[in-house]
Amino acid sequence: MFSNIIFACLLLIVPDLLVWTGMVDGAGIGSKIICSSISLVQVLFMLNVFTKFAGRITRTRLFFICFLMLVVPKAFFALVGWPCGWWAGVGAAVVLILIFAYGFICGWVRLKVRYEEIAFPTLPKEFDGYRILQFSDLHAGTFLRQPWFIDKLFGEIRAQHVDMVVFTGDLVNLKAREVGTFVNVLSRISAPDGVYSILGNHDYFDRPGAVTHMEESLGWKVLNDTHQIIEHNGAQMALIGVQHVGEPPFITHGNLRAAMEGVPDGIFKILLSHNPSHWRREVVGNTDIQLTLSGHTHAAQIRIGRFSPARLMYREWGGWYAQGDQRLYVSAGLGGTVPFRLMAWPEINVITLRARV
Repeated sequence: MFSNIIFACLLLIVPDLLVWTGMVDGAGIGSKIICSSISLVQVLFMLNVFTKFAGRITRTRLFFICFLMLVVPKAFFALVGWPCGWWAGVGAAVVLILIFAYGFICGWVRLKVRYEEIAFPTLPKEFDGYRILQFSDLHAGTFLRQPWFIDKLFGEIRAQHVDMVVFTGDLVNLKAREVGTFVNVLSRISAPDGVYSILGNHDYFDRPGAVTHMEESLGWKVLNDTHQIIEHNGAQMALIGVQHVGEPPFITHGNLRAAMEGVPDGIFKILLSHNPSHWRREVVGNTDIQLTLSGHTHAAQIRIGRFSPARLMYREWGGWYAQGDQRLYVSAGLGGTVPFRLMAWPEINVITLRARV
């Protein structure tokens, strides 16, 4: 955390130092005043994080808008302008602003369906070809002015014709009532073997049990530290769900031991756990859970190839991970408190299980 603060401060200070010391060719007094004015706006925007002039979500959004549309472009302006000249720096900053603008305007509603396939030697042959649809991190409150996105989400889920649907946490930003507008749509999500869900860290910001009650009213089976035996073609597997297991400042609510109590020995097991860090902390090497499905990271809502800022915070942040015979899949999710996505497009994940002989 301290290193991140130092990095943010350098992004604020270094570009101004380069301009004011004349290292950017052609930077006259006018450009210096403009650059300094931008810095003042940046400081004012970022100070809102420590004040209460607006709600928590509004302050978070203002912070990231400032960071992406002012701080980072100004840093690129200075870094490119220093060796290449003033106009090259301006051009680089403008291009970056346009790219980020796309993320704020279009990227965060550019829904994708990702198809994955994974084989396990311990999967009963009766489950070969079994299809699970995972969606995660809806953050419903962010889509209150874009209800068409939830309609599109439902249409894509229905079109997949999967055996089971699972939701891996963060239904809301702050309040269960955010879902009210979408109840009729979300309650129509169905699958032959059911719809199952767990809670994410945002789902605890409301009064206790509010989001659980909301998900149950949608017809979803909420696995709060419990499990469900899934029967298919005469065979069985266990679907296990835990409440959020987090690091500070998030409180740990989940109890994996309680969730697994009564699960038959030797049965194939799938775990739903919102935070992927839980996999390495408690699942790997301590249980025989073959597959864990998580979300939470959002892939930092920005990705360039296999790089994402999420890698600075999470060892497992997106896609597949393996340790021995145990597997983890981390979805980039759908929403976020900030309506922005770039390359880490909102996604639903269709996972096909294969029985490896």
